[in-house]
Amino acid sequence: IVDDCLYNIIHEIVLETHRSEKLLRMQSAATIAEQAAIAEHTENSSVVKGSQPSQPPSIKIDTPAAVYDNGRVTLRGNPLKTTPEIICQYCKLPRLMYPISGVGSQMPDLSKQYCTRYPFVSKSGHDIYNNPFPTDMAKSKKERELMKRAEKDNTPGSQEGANDADGLSKLNTGGKPAHYIPWHTCPNCKRSLLITRFAQHAEKCLGISGRQSSRNAMAKINSSS
Repeated sequence: IVDDCLYNIIHEIVLETHRSEKLLRMQSAATIAEQAAIAEHTENSSVVKGSQPSQPPSIKIDTPAAVYDNGRVTLRGNPLKTTPEIICQYCKLPRLMYPISGVGSQMPDLSKQYCTRYPFVSKSGHDIYNNPFPTDMAKSKKERELMKRAEKDNTPGSQEGANDADGLSKLNTGGKPAHYIPWHTCPNCKRSLLITRFAQHAEKCLGISGRQSSRNAMAKINSSS
């Protein structure tokens, strides 16, 4: 019974993955055919380049994966074989097939522009969007500035490495670095404090903790009743 259950679970996972991948390739084949038809229609007419026509072009275009005929797209062959990459149906840009860092990462072609819907990242100390977890929350401002200077001094000076870093920074979905901790301004004294220390400061500055605050709350309850 256990073997049958495991077989059914694995079979459903594989089947669902295969179906979703095939649907993405089918949509990509249709998107490529539509884009080719729009480009052909733009060249042969007075439509402004880069703008979308109000109606589907009334032409016929053949692509390796699909046939566009007067606004109707017909697939040709197996999309898993005829469509090598996935094209986003919204932004019309290719999607990354592998994450840019972490488990299973591969270096993409930095000369291309990709869809901003990147694959999820599996990396220690990072979330699925490649945002690092704060690791040095106890460090002071001077210590963080020294760390930034050390990182700048240790940066390699090769032009090729700098270009790769710039290209990856454009693809990187992560937000702030790991040593970044957000700040917040106190509405009472207008001091800027770390978010990790703001609650403790607000209790004292706004008088929302301690015995006096509980007495004030009880007085308000008694007066309202």
